[in-house]
Amino acid sequence: MGGYQRWVIWVRMGLLIARSFGNIVLWYVFYNPQTNDIKLFFKKVKIGGEALKSLWKIGINSGMQFTFEVAAFVIALFMAGKFGKEQIDTNGIAITLASFTYMLASGISSASTIRVSNFMAENNKVELKKAGNMAVLLVLACMGFFAILFMAFRNVLPGFFTDDKAILDLTSSLL
Repeated sequence: MGGYQRWVIWVRMGLLIARSFGNIVLWYVFYNPQTNDIKLFFKKVKIGGEALKSLWKIGINSGMQFTFEVAAFVIALFMAGKFGKEQIDTNGIAITLASFTYMLASGISSASTIRVSNFMAENNKVELKKAGNMAVLLVLACMGFFAILFMAFRNVLPGFFTDDKAILDLTSSLL
């Protein structure tokens, strides 16, 4: 089993542990006598057709974007699979590194959405514009930093995943 495969197993075990822990915490919070208010609130909440329709209108664009994004990555993986094992591993390493940087940008965008929404609710257009521009600049700075990091360490980064010379060379050229 190669280094990349071992790494994937460790990541999946970590995800299993994290998700299990999250479910245990939610169960504890929901069934703890000290949090009865939360339980009573959820028992009172009724979601009707109008609320679901409103949620559908808000969420369909994000849901479709996410669906097509995942589909693009899966199609790229299938295309890499047509070329051979090394290409699949190379694609997996590159996507893993890209996903790491993407998650940072995604987190910044989520935080800025809340910040911008607060300024929108306050009808504070000056701060709203500042918050939106700052989020864009912060994401550009972070992604620019990672782009430079990927270019500078394109021969080093794949070594964290594998020691196979063919995969290292291919991944370095892809990065």
